[in-house]
Amino acid sequence: MTFDRVAPVYDRLASLVFGNTLRQAQTALLYQLPADASILLIGGGTGWLLDELLRSHSPRRVVYLEASRKMLGIARDRVWQHPLAGRVYFQHGTEADLDIHERFDVILIPFVVDLFPTPLLRDTFLPRIYHALVPHGFCIITDFTPPTTWWQQGLSTTMYVFFKIMANVRPWKLPDWPKLLKQDMGFILRREKTFWNRFIVTHLYQRTQ
Repeated sequence: MTFDRVAPVYDRLASLVFGNTLRQAQTALLYQLPADASILLIGGGTGWLLDELLRSHSPRRVVYLEASRKMLGIARDRVWQHPLAGRVYFQHGTEADLDIHERFDVILIPFVVDLFPTPLLRDTFLPRIYHALVPHGFCIITDFTPPTTWWQQGLSTTMYVFFKIMANVRPWKLPDWPKLLKQDMGFILRREKTFWNRFIVTHLYQRTQ
């Protein structure tokens, strides 16, 4: 699975379909984050969220983890002139490539969990996220949720067909990640923002210990 083929047009496609909603969702709860934080940004794509983060929060350090080399290159080019660019470490890979000894105050996960089937989220991805957070650290997840209307179902199916062809995305339906995180995964939901009749949701979680 790689988003290299869609990297040059990804932002334009997202804007064409969703307008500014995806960006609004990803920034909706950033104000809750602590200052001078060590931040892990997983799947930040072309780097617009990184740019926003550097301008608004002055983080102590950011690890920018991206599975697409082309996305990573676009993100690096976007912020290289920023005064805080030296605090950003660009890493090609996935959560499986993280240093098992490194911990973060904050982890941001924008539109990544929809790429995983529920068993993989439950048994692999979310435990790795929990392990990478400091005790009582924060995690913001922004993503689509399972459709509840005909138009949401149609849009969800269209997106998966497109990204199956263009990026070899594996799952064919959206995992119910909010329901999964209500289980004993080690996280407490602190804040929520919803968009498009709850089709797009941003959750702020805190690690319990």
